[in-house]
Amino acid sequence: MPDLETKNFNRLSRSITSDEYEFLKVEEFKIPIIIIGVIGPVTLINTFCHIHTPFLFSMLRTFNGIWLGLALGLIAVTIFYYTVKIFRENINYEEG
Repeated sequence: MPDLETKNFNRLSRSITSDEYEFLKVEEFKIPIIIIGVIGPVTLINTFCHIHTPFLFSMLRTFNGIWLGLALGLIAVTIFYYTVKIFRENINYEEG
């Protein structure tokens, strides 16, 4: 019998590969999305490279970057999802 972690992973993998996320497979957006996705980890590493900055300030900056990045990323993905959905519906409506 599969354990709880396996069930959760299977549920997550099914939701990610579902047709609802078809907009993420647009070829033209792969490189820009990768570049934008690399900015966060590079900034995080750069924060801790400055030895003259106190550790607690670096931690505060890290947590602020994480929650702000998650919030703005969620907003951006939501806007992008609905924009692609509206354009695809308009294209299908004009063709049919």
